[in-house]
Amino acid sequence: NTNTQVYLTIDAMQRKWGDDFQKYYDRVRSAVEATRGKVITYSGKVIEAFYFAMSGGYTQEAGYVFNENRDYLKSVESVYDNSDLKNYEVATEFERQDFINKLNLTCEDLTVEDIKRNDRGYVESLTVCGKIFKGTHFRTLLGLRSTHLDIKIGEKVKITTKGYGVGMSQYGANGYAQAGYTFEDIIKHYYTDVEIRDIKDV
Repeated sequence: NTNTQVYLTIDAMQRKWGDDFQKYYDRVRSAVEATRGKVITYSGKVIEAFYFAMSGGYTQEAGYVFNENRDYLKSVESVYDNSDLKNYEVATEFERQDFINKLNLTCEDLTVEDIKRNDRGYVESLTVCGKIFKGTHFRTLLGLRSTHLDIKIGEKVKITTKGYGVGMSQYGANGYAQAGYTFEDIIKHYYTDVEIRDIKDV
């Protein structure tokens, strides 16, 4: 039931935050109370407010990730998502044959060519051993966090990714908040042309 779920959530937060539990719990509770009854809308309808940990400096267009455009999920700059953050860049290594197998290829001379990026740096397509992959499909096949990636081929294949995500960056939002932005400012930055309304008015 709901009460059991609440206690399980609090228990998880206590384990995660340890001695800082009360400080962070009070912040979360304050944020919930300050926004109680508020919803984000676009053209009068409640949006799907996607969020994620951090971007590669810009969020991604919804159409690029979901193959479905949503006018409020445009690519926007997220200036506080940068190399100062832990795990902003993540390197993943593959044995050459494992890399080839995961992409379901047959080739003796491993080549990666014709990497096409959008203006935000995310890979839209690339050619591996003569086969063209969409960036999002390539990411999925290899279990990567992002299509904002660089590839180096040596004895192993090393892929370095930066950030990921559509919607609001949590680290980015925290950076904007620390710089003095209000929650309304932050929401309207990450979600384009939206309104914040009372749920009873929607």
